[in-house]
Amino acid sequence: MAYKGQPVPTTTYNAYRAKVSDGKSVTVTVPDGHEVKVNELCLIDGHLGFSFQSADEGEEIILNVERAEFETDQIVTSFDYDIGTVVYFDASEGKLTEDETDRLAGIVTNPKDENNVIWFLLTNFGFVGSGGEGLKGEKGDPGEQGPPGADGKDAEPQFTEEQVAALLALLEE
Repeated sequence: MAYKGQPVPTTTYNAYRAKVSDGKSVTVTVPDGHEVKVNELCLIDGHLGFSFQSADEGEEIILNVERAEFETDQIVTSFDYDIGTVVYFDASEGKLTEDETDRLAGIVTNPKDENNVIWFLLTNFGFVGSGGEGLKGEKGDPGEQGPPGADGKDAEPQFTEEQVAALLALLEE
């Protein structure tokens, strides 16, 4: 930091960019025609996370998108969900599934119990393929942005199968 009388010439640059968040949560607006309950796993504007509060359409909520272990009963109950199983988020059902979708959700850390509850590590690596709407405005709505392919056009996958395998290998370490 420069000061008056400093023996060495110094130039000071004011940096107006700063960290605004730790990246563990995001604020999103609940889209038209939807409502969100507290602690519900949901996909809004491309963000997959658990809601901190309940809200109706048009209201802002905060989603917890932190890479952490979560407990949920939002699962397709016909699957086993053994430890280490890769789970995906099915936006049309609003549930986790073992069937591959375009949205990788995480890895099971505690298997399904008698109450159909699992624990899983929310990875939030993003989309692994094109498409996938999640909760958002209607297709073609110029005021809304959704995940890749939400505009009705095919999008390039954000991650290749090899990249997903490498990311999953990192989680196993």
